[in-house]
Amino acid sequence: WKETSQRLPNLFASAWVLLSLAIYEERATPGEIASTLERQSQAGWWAIYPVAANDRNASAGVTALTLYGLKQHLDRGLVDPSQQQAVKDAIAKGVDWLKGQAEEGTGRWTPYPPPPIGIYEKGEYVGLSGFVLHILRSVTGGRDYDRGWLDNLPIAIPAFRDNEIAEMRRR
Repeated sequence: WKETSQRLPNLFASAWVLLSLAIYEERATPGEIASTLERQSQAGWWAIYPVAANDRNASAGVTALTLYGLKQHLDRGLVDPSQQQAVKDAIAKGVDWLKGQAEEGTGRWTPYPPPPIGIYEKGEYVGLSGFVLHILRSVTGGRDYDRGWLDNLPIAIPAFRDNEIAEMRRR
């Protein structure tokens, strides 16, 4: 789906639509499911926009939300039987990719791969990490990252506007 008719398809917005349809027990069309699956990289990630299959474009947030939307469709019986195995395979590949992106022992993810692959430095992305953690738990039922995430929460409560986006703007 596109945010507006003048823009490229936004896969984060598409993932929200996919999830919303499932929550309301509305079936995404086979074409919409196929389009979602076609945009997954060989490594298992999705990017925010249709781009070249370069790992620098991998988005943890988009990948997590897309997995959640697909899983909700699958669990509610909304996926056409001819696509069910492809959806299961895509979910498994995406879960494996997300698990491989977690900073060891911390339950933390960066929005995009850190250097040398990507441009984002390792940092404190508590909001994104909580989002990915919740979705991994919802999709897999596993709690592999809970302890690391909880053990590494900041001691101080962040001040208003003290977040990962504001921190990036200060650089």
